[in-house]
Amino acid sequence: MTDDAPAFYNAWSYVMGTVKNVLLCAWHVTRNWHQNLNKIKNPEKRKIVNKALKAVKEELCLETFSKLMKQFIQELLNDSDTCEFGKYFQQNYAKRPEKWAYCYRKGMGINTNMYLESLHKKIKYHYFEGKHVKRHCQETCLDIAIDGLLKLVRDLIFQRLIKFTKRTISSDKLSKIVNSHRLGLEIQSNRIEKLADNEWKIESNHSNYIICKKEEECHRLCNIKCTACKICIHSYTCSCVDNLIRGNICKHIHKVAKMFLNDTHNEEIQEIYVNQNDILKETFDVLPCSSKSANNDGHESPPQKKLKAFLLLLMNTSLH
Repeated sequence: MTDDAPAFYNAWSYVMGTVKNVLLCAWHVTRNWHQNLNKIKNPEKRKIVNKALKAVKEELCLETFSKLMKQFIQELLNDSDTCEFGKYFQQNYAKRPEKWAYCYRKGMGINTNMYLESLHKKIKYHYFEGKHVKRHCQETCLDIAIDGLLKLVRDLIFQRLIKFTKRTISSDKLSKIVNSHRLGLEIQSNRIEKLADNEWKIESNHSNYIICKKEEECHRLCNIKCTACKICIHSYTCSCVDNLIRGNICKHIHKVAKMFLNDTHNEEIQEIYVNQNDILKETFDVLPCSSKSANNDGHESPPQKKLKAFLLLLMNTSLH
């Protein structure tokens, strides 16, 4: 994933070979659209087109996306106020939706190239000291470039080893997990419907989302996890943008996982109560109706009455 300039991809493919998916950074795409929305002079129509662009970009169903794209371009070109922007959109983006539309990047867990840009800035200002190093420069410039890249690789290897040893995750990922967990607890339980085993539906104000629990437990050394819900990024899937596109543990997953955890805990407690009651019942049934301590008229002795009353009290307490 890069911006619309080919420099990063050309360098990558030259060294690593071609890749299956070449994506455009969502942030750069949106920025380019906003800059060219000025072609629409009418402010109201500009707002409408901006909302339509967002809806088209974030549509997750491929079939629905194709219909929306066709209708959207047709409406842009048929309006004199939006015709110029329509031509720009048709020429630059309509022919390659697989690079920017969300329906083509489901499950990839990447939506922006901020990490790549951060690395580029680090190379430029920290290792090259802000100097502009060209390919056809003098030997001293090449020495700076090679020396800087070697130091970068060395530092990245050490950082990777430290992270792997400590099993730490970035503060950004951690804050997203904490925030999603908090938002998940705010979802009302009556909005959740169980569709099948390991499948739920959550109703929201704008849409419905399907959450699925994976049957197999994750045995990877996952750092991206929620300890409160006892899940990792691979435990559940959700049809929302936050999970399907951005690769986060969304609020819907947190809510369902917490409910599933509570239900499992209640079942374990109920099983303990049932086993305890069975034991008490068996003890109650084997009590003799008559024994050496019983009265001659067949009535129970005071110790027997006290023992049965105590067992009944235990059974009632366990049931509640």
